[in-house]
Amino acid sequence: MPIDLTDVLTEFEAKHDHDMERDHGLTAKAGPEHEHADPSQLETILSKRCVLALINETVKCLDEKVVEGPWMADLAMVLGTGYAPFRGGPLKTADEFGVKKIKDWLTELEREVGPRFKPAEGLVKRASEGKKFYSGEEFGFGIEG
Repeated sequence: MPIDLTDVLTEFEAKHDHDMERDHGLTAKAGPEHEHADPSQLETILSKRCVLALINETVKCLDEKVVEGPWMADLAMVLGTGYAPFRGGPLKTADEFGVKKIKDWLTELEREVGPRFKPAEGLVKRASEGKKFYSGEEFGFGIEG
């Protein structure tokens, strides 16, 4: 039987919000535009938040030299977390959506929800320079990015 991630995420977020408020005096709230969202919209909002957080944390692993390159981080996420292989991994997904767009969405979530969505330094830097995680050179394609 599949797990309903909406229930899991709601429970996690409620506990996390309580802990953040208790430990740091921070309150994380869904933005006012989400207060009366129908369930299908809520599922989309939660899914987007999860993917953005996953991308951001993957960038932090790259920033902190936990892995040597984007392909290592993506492979680890596909094999270790079950990230959809056809998507190529979180960093490949960021490239496909646009690094600047991902950074902008995270910045918006940081304002709405709190500092846990603060964009990673590597993401901010790449967005400002108009760079991607994959240039193609690491696979011998010679594509500029």
